[in-house]
Amino acid sequence: MIIAHRLSTVLIADRVLVIEAGRIVEDGSPEELIADDGHFAGLHTAWRDSLV
Repeated sequence: MIIAHRLSTVLIADRVLVIEAGRIVEDGSPEELIADDGHFAGLHTAWRDSLV
């Protein structure tokens, strides 16, 4: 189990749980969540754009 705020750390996980207000709101592999249109995908896009 990894608890992380850095998305670069989360990308190596097999499974990601996104927790908001104490509830699991997303569950899947990093690739699945990035391809989706949820909270994790938005965070990943913002992180990726900040690297440029």
